[in-house]
Amino acid sequence: MLKVSASLKSAPRYQPALATVKEAAILMLLAVITWCSRFYYSSEFGLYYEDYGRIPVAMGWTWTDLWDYVLHIPGWLIHMDYEGRALHPGLIHILSFIGNRIGGLQAIYKIGYGIATVNTILFYALLRRTSSQPFFALTSSLAFALFPVHTSQAFLTISLGILPALTLFLVACHLYLSDNVKTSRLSYGAILASLLCYEKFFLLFLVAPLLQKAPLSGRRREVIRHVAILVALLLGVTLLRKLNGESRVSELGLTDLTNALISIVLGPWITIGTFLERAVQAVGLLNQQWLGLLLAAFLAIGLSLYSLLLVNRSNQPIFSKSVSLKRNRFRAGRSFLFNDLARWAIAGTAMLFLAYPLNFLDSVFITTGRTSHVHVAAVVGASILCGCGCVLVDSLASAYQKRLASTVVLSTFFTLLLVFGLTVQQDYITSKQYQQAFWTDVVSLCPDMTQDTIILVNNQVLPQVEQINPLQTGHFAKVLGYIYQFPESWLNFEDESLSRQPKVYRLKHGWRNKILSEEGLLHINEDIVATRTVSPDKIDGSNLIVLETRNGALSRRTQPFIVKNRQFPLKQNNSEFEVPPFKAGVLHKYLINRSHGASVRYRSQRPNGGDRRF
Repeated sequence: MLKVSASLKSAPRYQPALATVKEAAILMLLAVITWCSRFYYSSEFGLYYEDYGRIPVAMGWTWTDLWDYVLHIPGWLIHMDYEGRALHPGLIHILSFIGNRIGGLQAIYKIGYGIATVNTILFYALLRRTSSQPFFALTSSLAFALFPVHTSQAFLTISLGILPALTLFLVACHLYLSDNVKTSRLSYGAILASLLCYEKFFLLFLVAPLLQKAPLSGRRREVIRHVAILVALLLGVTLLRKLNGESRVSELGLTDLTNALISIVLGPWITIGTFLERAVQAVGLLNQQWLGLLLAAFLAIGLSLYSLLLVNRSNQPIFSKSVSLKRNRFRAGRSFLFNDLARWAIAGTAMLFLAYPLNFLDSVFITTGRTSHVHVAAVVGASILCGCGCVLVDSLASAYQKRLASTVVLSTFFTLLLVFGLTVQQDYITSKQYQQAFWTDVVSLCPDMTQDTIILVNNQVLPQVEQINPLQTGHFAKVLGYIYQFPESWLNFEDESLSRQPKVYRLKHGWRNKILSEEGLLHINEDIVATRTVSPDKIDGSNLIVLETRNGALSRRTQPFIVKNRQFPLKQNNSEFEVPPFKAGVLHKYLINRSHGASVRYRSQRPNGGDRRF
């Protein structure tokens, strides 16, 4: 008896330490899940889409270039440059420079992972701070880390330029909850910074008063003041953007407003439906090479969830003997189910709907690929609602003494979401490999490229990947300038249209009907090629190279280029070099792989499977 009493008295001394260890283990689990779901294969990732407009530029900077860039950011913020989001490109450039200095492209991806992990931990800390249920906080945070509706989170333009806006939103929530009035006021500075980075998280902050446990009825003045401040900030930034002629505001039309309305009505339901669909879809995506990882994830998630359930059960009050066991369990959890859980369900629903009013351009029906970032702000509300759903599942299972079964079900659900995340990463790898194969083919077929050389390739022959297409970028024409260091006299950094470096252009669908000019020359403009900056406007064929496909491989056309019965003799390869004789640029080691083996299989043009030729 004395030994038992002594152990009971000494036990509380170890409880704080034990709680700290458990919290550290949960944070480690969330960090690992974030890594596995988004960045597990990041060492094999490349650059995609808008990455080519900023990241290679920063990779080529000196410290002087970085400092000069940083000095321009305040002016860009004042004048609402870069679509009113000057922090967005600013962070991408600065973090890319730092990452490249540390360890090249893969270190840049590590920074992206760091931001994603900080967001997950901030989200978990927010729920732990404002909820009495660690089980709810963990399941919501797992959903946050595995969010399957937005599939481009590892894409560097997103992870370095948009996810920091989410970081600032979460920081604003923590500041708002502070008991110190001055600290609480700083939350509006954080949410303003989020707005100037990426605007879609801003409206979510309207829900911040719901994060506090105190009822809203006694805080009406606080809520009114909070809403008024946010409305003033949003209107102020919108007015500045309009006065400075920012196109997304000044050219806002009925179509854009209609799209926003559709997004509000349908976006939340698409997000919830896709959340569940991805788990089902993942069953057919299982890969044998992931079995060890998935088993470890399943066990880690399951043990974490079940340990929290045991803690909750041990803290339940002593039941009255006159009441049934099931009824006692129901009453034991009633406080959370009908108070805390209801508050979070309302907050999550509100945040989910508020994720979409500022979506004027993109379709909410897109849930794969780059444009799935339309759902980026939905991660907060959807994850909270997922956590609420998990609590309800556990509550129902508890009433029937099936908590172990519910833990298995929930662990399986989250593991399947991890499967989907790994599948998305496979597409990133495939996309990078296609890029390497394509650009290696280009430099091998065009060793004679020189000043003003134009290389045309039919966009429809290029390979496609579901989650992130390898060669779809508005900066396509710039890429050769990152692969090689061309003479400075060929370059014009102030006006890219005047740059005379060799350029590769992708021909748009229907180019044949538009490419011939009235003067009998070839049009190279935005109606013909898919790129943001075009030069020159009209050319003959003397410095033109045309790449076409034969039997699924890329080849160089030697016969004249024929358009509407008019022949254009093409540039012939008389070079003694196997590859262009220029020094390697910042992307050479990432895009040129002479040992890649067989060329990528390019797509066929004709419906019957014939070659896609000119």
